[in-house]
Amino acid sequence: MSQAATHDHTEQHAHDEHLEVWPDAGITETAKPLPWWLLLVAIGFTLGMLNAYWNQFVEHAVEYPKFGAGYLHLTEEQQYPGKINPTITTQGTVTFFTGKEGALMLEASGGRGGKLWSISEGELPPGVVLRDTGESASPEGAATTSGMALIGTPAKAGDYTVTVRCDSGMGYAVKQIMITVEDK
Repeated sequence: MSQAATHDHTEQHAHDEHLEVWPDAGITETAKPLPWWLLLVAIGFTLGMLNAYWNQFVEHAVEYPKFGAGYLHLTEEQQYPGKINPTITTQGTVTFFTGKEGALMLEASGGRGGKLWSISEGELPPGVVLRDTGESASPEGAATTSGMALIGTPAKAGDYTVTVRCDSGMGYAVKQIMITVEDK
């Protein structure tokens, strides 16, 4: 019987070693150490966050958001496909004559895919329209790779300013064109 009492006393003594008493709160609880793996998780998370911060804000230039492992090895076109703006190469002035058909071919380089031309500001001279000179004609503009022109027979002399817009992929370009219509 003394063995049982000694055994109970030993268990009680082992329990008392880990017993904490908070007298001011009236709380008695058993303190348990944190598991070792929780410390490893916390260290791993902290290192991962530091690495992400370094890759995002420190190691690269500030021009674009940085994502992905091969960011520094990609060109701008590879990083942002479809967002490269076209460049309108058409001359900025043109002269038409009343009663005589004339044309100004609209040309652009760059961009992605076909090009959609439109007049974004201003008015064309009476008798002149934006038209595809190829198989299909459309006064509002058409998605083509070439063949768009300001074409027609102007009826009234004067100076006109229009802004043409070229959309290509997700990019666009605008250019102001001054049209002079002279009497013949």
